[in-house]
This record gives sequence, C-alpha cells and structure tokens, in this order.
Amino acid sequence: MIALTPKQRLLILLALIILILALILYFAWPKSNPIQAPIKQASAPTAGVKSSQSATATTNPLPPATPEEKKSAEAKLVALTFVERFGTFSNDSADFNVSALKPMVTDALNTWLNNTYLPQQQALYSQDKGFYRLTAIAPVADVLEERDGFVKFEVSAQRVETKGPDSEKKFLQNIIVELVKSNNDWLVNSAYWQARR
Repeated sequence: MIALTPKQRLLILLALIILILALILYFAWPKSNPIQAPIKQASAPTAGVKSSQSATATTNPLPPATPEEKKSAEAKLVALTFVERFGTFSNDSADFNVSALKPMVTDALNTWLNNTYLPQQQALYSQDKGFYRLTAIAPVADVLEERDGFVKFEVSAQRVETKGPDSEKKFLQNIIVELVKSNNDWLVNSAYWQARR
C-alpha cells in the first residue's frame, strides 16, 4: 500500500469534491429542448348544428348583450362583490371590513355601516372574547325586482364561521340586496341577511 502525504490526501479530496460538483451541475442544469417536429393537434369540438350534407360543425356566435342584460350584469357584479366583502370579517380587523365597502354603497348605507353596524360588530366580537372570523362566498344572485335605476337581488352566500382556533361551522345564508343607480354607478342601498340554512 502506498502511503499518502497529507498534501496528496487534500488534493485527492479536492478532486473528488470537484468531480461530484461537476456531476451535480451536469444532471441538474436545464438542458435545451431538442428540436421537435410540430405535432398536429386535433381541433376541439365546436358547438353548432351539423348539416346533413357536411360533417363539419358550424358555430352560431352568441348575439351581443342587450343594454338591459349589460345593466343587469353590472348590478349583479356589484351585488356579489358587496356580499362577499360585507359577509367577510374578522375581529383582527379594527373596522370589520367596512372601509372596503365605502366605494360601493350609498351615503345612507355608509352612515349606517359606520354608526350602527360597526359598533355592534365590535361589541359582539371584541378581541377579548377570542378569535372570530366569518367568511362569505357569493356565487349566485337572482333578480327579484328590476326597474329603471333600481335592482333587487337575492344572493346565496356560502359562509364559514370560525370561533377560536379549531371551531369551524359552514352554512348557507341568503341576503336581500337593493341597488340604485347613482351617477352611472350601481350602489348598494340596503342589505338584509336572511335566516341561516
């Protein structure tokens, strides 16, 4: 057996480390993709009516939305957004999400939110009573009443109530939301939660 000096052992150790690093870099380094022939993809099926003489499908484009449909869609979006923000709060937040509602509510509702609703929420769910959070997802809104400058929706909300670190309760709750048109914007004028389901 050959006796190695400490200097030779150090050189062999360094050579092994360099070899291992080179192998790691070789296998871990992203490789350039080889040039591939284009793959012909089948076209996606299209909706439409097939002609009895032709096997190709034709599509019928949707007609453009009417002004009434656009108005209803805009109001619905405001209603759904409002319900998700109004129905979601935590006692970790000082204003219980009320500031996020201001741009989408009338002055009268904003006054009620700040002078009545917020103090009630702060008293009911103060931090000294433990952690509390309520969330809402509002996927569905049905028009109950609609006339010029006014729309009333019934919005179905999926809610989750959390009391403390481990207690979570899921439930459904509808809310009646009334919107009015003000300066070409839809604003929420009132909102009434219905019984939990």
